[in-house]
Amino acid sequence: YPLSMDEVHLFLDAVLPYYRDFFIVAFYTGMRFGEMSALKWKHVDFNLGVVKIRETRVRGEEGCPKTPGSVRDIKMLPPVVEALRSQRRITMGKTDYVFRNLKGRTLLPNSINYHIWKPALKSAGLKPRSLYQTRHTFATLMLDAGELPGWVQKMMGHASLKMILERYY
Repeated sequence: YPLSMDEVHLFLDAVLPYYRDFFIVAFYTGMRFGEMSALKWKHVDFNLGVVKIRETRVRGEEGCPKTPGSVRDIKMLPPVVEALRSQRRITMGKTDYVFRNLKGRTLLPNSINYHIWKPALKSAGLKPRSLYQTRHTFATLMLDAGELPGWVQKMMGHASLKMILERYY
């Protein structure tokens, strides 16, 4: 179940502050966890206002995104620009990566799920749901805001409109 805009705000208020920027970017870009975990500062372009998806991390291995359509430029919405500017103060110059855990290491999905995501949902009084719902939340929020399905498809890196139309629209 995707989160509503109100639930996104409740979640962001409840999540450990160190991970707030990570989740703002997740909710407002629709990036996959592996794409966020592998995101490097050289792929964040504040001048063009895009995050360039060129790498992903799957089962600890960094490599090319899963499909040619997954290689894409995601438009930075205002909350994303703000979150990445904030994140810059935390990791830029210390690591090539935009997001690291509290110990400065690679973000791992199981660890974030059990230690950050689930406790924040509970603390915010929200129903349990999978971490992947950040991606679904992006799609539904953008369609609800009047964005065209084709734009949402492109931002999410889906090869066709079919997934967007069948799952979200």
